[in-house]
Amino acid sequence: MGYKKKEIINKLSSINKLEDLYIEKMINYTGKTNDTKEKYTEVIAKEILDNLDKFNFKNINVINRNKGYNVGTHNGKYNEESPRREEIIAMKLFNTTHNGLGKFIDYQIPLKDKKNTKAGKIDLISYNEEENILYLIELKNDSSKETLLRCVLEIMTYINQVDKKKLLLDYNMESTIKIKPAILIFKGTRPHKDISDEYVTKLIQKFDIALYIADIDENFNIKSV
Repeated sequence: MGYKKKEIINKLSSINKLEDLYIEKMINYTGKTNDTKEKYTEVIAKEILDNLDKFNFKNINVINRNKGYNVGTHNGKYNEESPRREEIIAMKLFNTTHNGLGKFIDYQIPLKDKKNTKAGKIDLISYNEEENILYLIELKNDSSKETLLRCVLEIMTYINQVDKKKLLLDYNMESTIKIKPAILIFKGTRPHKDISDEYVTKLIQKFDIALYIADIDENFNIKSV
């Protein structure tokens, strides 16, 4: 079943909570509109760009997390048989350094404060010492079927939900460090195929998101970022 362009726009307009936008099914629609033959994600991205007052992610409330963001138990060890490839990739990147993103200093950083709080986790954080930037990274694994648009909306949600001052304190970092959103995807995946989309790309530029593309070898080791 397909949708017309107006139906997609109406679906988008009916979203009440901006922080829930990235989990809406429509964000991962992969087809094109019945009438205009535009990609669903392109229609959505353009609508967001044309209505930035409504889709102002800075209006998302910060989650006041009493516990520390740095849980102190992450050591990069993982079960080789685990099906959770995204988490394994994050753990493999832990304590490694790559151009641009700098050193990966932690993974799976919790946002929620209570069990009933509806919030995700930041996949990775890295620190580029030369540029004095702490990157909050949305990672999609090497077999991801999610859209690049979802990556954009997810990291923009998380970077506005996190208490930035507390985050820097918990990692013993200077308050002058700039915090910036980033996306890390793999060659050949669905989000990688979306990088040529005009309006999704403009959305990435508008939100000043750093986009990185990684490669992996046959042994599931990161070759390059």
